[in-house]
Amino acid sequence: MRCVYSEMIEQRPQVVLLSLERALANAARVLELTAYAVGGVCPFYLPAPLRVIVDESLRRFDVVWSAGGTANAIFPIALADLVRYTGGEFTDVAT
Repeated sequence: MRCVYSEMIEQRPQVVLLSLERALANAARVLELTAYAVGGVCPFYLPAPLRVIVDESLRRFDVVWSAGGTANAIFPIALADLVRYTGGEFTDVAT
């Protein structure tokens, strides 16, 4: 599953990939499942469907910034659109 959140986890804000056990996936597993390297995981155009988890903390924003496939590419997107286009579901991940 993919997870998008805005709070600090491991001292840096990031988009993370979670396993079914809710543990951070290592870089090799992230690349295997998403075809994107850690730091640039785009929530779109994935090789296979993944469950999307969106942290509740993002609800306070109308627009969020998403990785665009590389560590140097980001883009703004309305939170409602991010959830709609990815099929994301809200949950409390950061706490």
